Amino acid sequence: MNRENPSARESRRLNRLFAVALARVAEVAAGPAQAVAAGQTVLHAGATPVALPRVASGRLHAVVHLGDEGQRVVPVSFDAGEIAMCSHLFSQEPLTADIVAACDTVVHWLPRSAVELAVATHPELALPLVQFLAQRLREVQARERVWLQRGVRARLWAVLLREIDGQEPAADGMWTVPMTHEDLAERSGVSRPKMSEALKQLEREGVLRLGRRAITVIRR
Repeated sequence: MNRENPSARESRRLNRLFAVALARVAEVAAGPAQAVAAGQTVLHAGATPVALPRVASGRLHAVVHLGDEGQRVVPVSFDAGEIAMCSHLFSQEPLTADIVAACDTVVHWLPRSAVELAVATHPELALPLVQFLAQRLREVQARERVWLQRGVRARLWAVLLREIDGQEPAADGMWTVPMTHEDLAERSGVSRPKMSEALKQLEREGVLRLGRRAITVIRR
């Protein structure tokens, strides 16, 4: 039974529509394929990308930073055939989102300048582009509201589960996440005191074990 959110389905439909239309433009030829390992960051927040990754296989996540508070929404996914972009990527400012491989992924890079030239040269691409960006913005805003309404434990746990997603446990059946407490606080949008309290409670419950620069997930 398909339980996918109708909004997510519409977002994927618009993404593929634009990707197919763009692929027909000779000026926008995909570059060489690049294999990306699960968990690897393809584009970092703070960068100004000159090319956009188009997913050949696998899946990418866009993890969006929410301003000065250092909070993030849960990932927005890009599947095979889709171009990993949101409105941030067409800004002259540095990125405010990380593009991360959710699993082993193969991408082709499309020069951003060629994308912009294609839209300018072929006006018919403008409508699906605007529809796509509007849909992605609505999706990000909805996820942001849900994320901010979550409790502290739920936010911390969501970040940790995302880090071990797709990874096999070690021989002892556990997962080690190389992350400082400061990193975890920033990614989850939780203050250090609240985060420390929640982590200690989870450790007492036997869910995880705290280390100097790593957190060991004992059970999911």
